[in-house]
Amino acid sequence: MKQLITVLIFVNVIGFLSLCARAAEVPRTLAFELLAKTTYSDDLPPVFPAELKKLEGQRVRISGFMVPYNEAEKFTQLVLVDTPGGCFFCSPPLPTSAVFVRRPAADPPLKYSNDTISFEGTLHLWNSEMKEDDNAQGFFFTIDDARVSPSNHGLSSILPWMKKKARGE
Repeated sequence: MKQLITVLIFVNVIGFLSLCARAAEVPRTLAFELLAKTTYSDDLPPVFPAELKKLEGQRVRISGFMVPYNEAEKFTQLVLVDTPGGCFFCSPPLPTSAVFVRRPAADPPLKYSNDTISFEGTLHLWNSEMKEDDNAQGFFFTIDDARVSPSNHGLSSILPWMKKKARGE
C-alpha cells in the first residue's frame, strides 16, 4: 500500500511539473495599453510600470500594425504600432506605442500587410547599455526572436466596419 501511495504521489508531482513547464511556454498577451503606462521625458531612462517590468525577458504575444523598418522584401525587422498608419500628414507614433520587432533571419520572408498581425517573442525593455549600432536603440520596447503568432487575426476580424465603410455600406 505504501508503494502504491508513493507511486501515485510521484506521478502527480511529475504531472504538476509538466503542467507548469507547459504554462511557462505559453506567451503572455502584451497590450499596447500596458505599454502606454510607461512615463518618459527628455531625460531618459523611461519609467516602466511594475507589471511591465515583470515581463522583461519573458515570451509575450502582441498584435498591431506593421511599419517597415528595413528591406520590404525581407522584413526581418519592423516596427509594430497600435494603430494603422499611412497618412502623410499624421504624426509619428509615440515612443510608448511603437515596438521594435526582430524576426529570425532564417524565417521565411514576411510580406507587408495592412491587416493586424500578431507576433510572439521575447520582450526587452530599453536600457542605457544598448550598443550604438543596435537598430533597437531609441525604442522603449523590443521583441526578439519574433515569430508570427498562430493566433493571428486579420483586420477584417476585428474591425469589420472598416471594410463595410470602404464598400459604401
